[in-house]
Amino acid sequence: MISSFKADLHMHTSCSDGKYTPTELVHKAKSYGLSCISITDHDTMSGIEEAQLAASGLDIEIIPGVEISSSFNGLETHILCYGIDKDNKVWKSILESQRSLRKERATEMINRLNEIGCSISLEDLVRFTTLDVVTRPHIAQVLVQRGHATDTRDAFSRLIGNDCPAYVPMKLIDVFELLDTTHQMGGLTVLAHPGTYYSTDQILTLIRSGLDGIEYLHPSHNYFLQQKYRELAQEYDLLATAGSDFHGFRFQDYSYFGRIYVGLDTISDLKKRTQTIKSAFLAIES
Repeated sequence: MISSFKADLHMHTSCSDGKYTPTELVHKAKSYGLSCISITDHDTMSGIEEAQLAASGLDIEIIPGVEISSSFNGLETHILCYGIDKDNKVWKSILESQRSLRKERATEMINRLNEIGCSISLEDLVRFTTLDVVTRPHIAQVLVQRGHATDTRDAFSRLIGNDCPAYVPMKLIDVFELLDTTHQMGGLTVLAHPGTYYSTDQILTLIRSGLDGIEYLHPSHNYFLQQKYRELAQEYDLLATAGSDFHGFRFQDYSYFGRIYVGLDTISDLKKRTQTIKSAFLAIES
């Protein structure tokens, strides 16, 4: 019998740079036939509780998660972290630091935009974000609204993309520190969309440093990359996860929503591994 269980482990809400509130996203996920989702907002877990409340009467499971940008040999490395208590004080402090760095970066980018004639302010972003988590897509939306760009793609290509006049690199936590800290908090680490940036040697370095999984199925991965990362996960006994990376603003978001998923066996494996890590750290502490 083929299971109908479908889990998407990479989704964003309005708590970071997504279009929909946690409640709206949960209802949308249910309507698309998903059985389980993970809210993996950038540098915040503030949407988890709302999502869990919304899911309680819908027979859909919420896996607590977060996506954190880190630094690895000069690369901006996105790590999906699962299974961490959102109320852990140490973890909350790390996320608060990340959000503060994002705000500092956004302020500097806005200053640079003003210097080249694109007049916007940090307050302009309030229409698109609470300013708790400020991202480049938020700035891009303001640039479009104020007539400085035709669309967000234009904003990135001319103004705020890498190597553009207003680009400011983000200060990031070291990826190896992030892997260690996540494990100390009892969580699991998964490399998001590895096909975007990394060579096989770089991924192997992360695996040797404690990486727990690879997001093998992602909208940016073709069939060849999917097979490559799935085989790599099997070879090194890693979690092989899938995520649509849904934000809700992009056309392609709806092409993949409900179509990129893993089954119940992967979710069971994720839970088992999280429990094993927590048990191991409890043993160390005792």
